[in-house]
Amino acid sequence: MVALFLLLLQVLALLMPTAQAAPAFEAPQHLQVVTPELPAPSGGWWREDGLYVQVYSSTEDRPTSIRLARAANEQLPRLSERLGLPIRGNTRIYLAATQKDFLSIQPGRPPDWADGTAWPTMGLVFLRSPSIRSGTAAPLEQVLVHELVHILVGQAFGKVDPPHWLQEGLASYIAGETGPERTAALMAHLPSTLLRFKDLEEGFPSDPIRAQLAYAQSGDLIAWLANRYGDASLGELVRRTAAGDPMPVALRAISGGSPIELESMWRARWEDPWLRVPEALAAGAVATLVGLGVLAYFRIRRRNQARIERWEREENQVFLRAAQRRAMLEQERAWRQARLRQPYREYLH
Repeated sequence: MVALFLLLLQVLALLMPTAQAAPAFEAPQHLQVVTPELPAPSGGWWREDGLYVQVYSSTEDRPTSIRLARAANEQLPRLSERLGLPIRGNTRIYLAATQKDFLSIQPGRPPDWADGTAWPTMGLVFLRSPSIRSGTAAPLEQVLVHELVHILVGQAFGKVDPPHWLQEGLASYIAGETGPERTAALMAHLPSTLLRFKDLEEGFPSDPIRAQLAYAQSGDLIAWLANRYGDASLGELVRRTAAGDPMPVALRAISGGSPIELESMWRARWEDPWLRVPEALAAGAVATLVGLGVLAYFRIRRRNQARIERWEREENQVFLRAAQRRAMLEQERAWRQARLRQPYREYLH
């Protein structure tokens, strides 16, 4: 009886429909968060807990750490929804009070010009304290968003490094770092010195100037893809490449074109003379401002010169009246002295 029951189960298993195929993108298994031994500041670390992050800082930077924790609590869910990528565990953010600390507490050596770094497989972000950042640097919250995008994208790829231009381009675009400044950096190097995106998949140049050009190119290409194929195409591009699709396959899926075709269209866009209009307008505005400044300078100079000449005329008139009075006094004194020298005469009646 038992054998007959087992045989019936086997027949039913053969007749059951097969399971559905797995989706194109399967998230990697939950990453084990590694906690490296990081040297602490002289006063120890101050820890600020958020929903998705813990921010470590010196006591002096406690207000900044509270602000960053709140910003991360707001931004991470938005970034996750926008890219269609899950939030995996907590991210630890370290705010270095000195440049020496910023370099020494990291698991590896960052570039000297880096303002922040992210280590996705470890769930670590390193930022510099406002006390050691220049006044012209980007807002710290903007740098935080840039690094949080790195965390989400890097953890989606697991232990495989994503293409560098995709990783950096997404972070720059979503953090709002693409704009007129980056466009100007691109146009200053057009057309011959633009870097090929195939050469940027493994990493960026070590030279700071060419590295900034690489960042600008990557961010501009991602912005171009988003404007042409929709913002949702970016998340799909990440999910497909993270699932193992080669970049040419993933790009064709979201755009219908190959990487070479897309790069050619992107490069051809820079030959559009209308792209030169903002640059020409900016140059014209500068020339106009300079011209207005020169005119204002000469107008003020002419006005001051007229004022000086009026003052000189008034002074001359004062000096002339004083000289005339002195002459009259001299004449009166001479007349009196002449009368005193004459002999006394009594007039009789």
